[in-house]
Amino acid sequence: MTINQLFTGGDSFVVFPVRIIVAQVPKCNEPVKVLISVPKKYFKHAVDRNRYKRLLRETYRLQNKTLLKMVDAKTYSLHVALVVVNAEKPTFSNTFRLMGKIMGKIEERLS
Repeated sequence: MTINQLFTGGDSFVVFPVRIIVAQVPKCNEPVKVLISVPKKYFKHAVDRNRYKRLLRETYRLQNKTLLKMVDAKTYSLHVALVVVNAEKPTFSNTFRLMGKIMGKIEERLS
């Protein structure tokens, strides 16, 4: 599935300040693929965009165990896009809580 197909055919919802797009695809080697986008519209400096992406990646890595187990048992894989929709500067603790909510919403929609 291409990125274009993910954005046009995926299921979308918002856990403020992140918009999540999830698409079920035929089973492949990786159970979940994640795309992270922090638009220049909200963060003008590359260092700020890169920091936000690093925080999202790290908090996803720390909290993805249950999602990976859930999807691994299914007959499909997931493609997920995380798109930031606000210019609020992140902290690790806020991003960690946010990722917990995001994982909960994705798991809730899968079951």
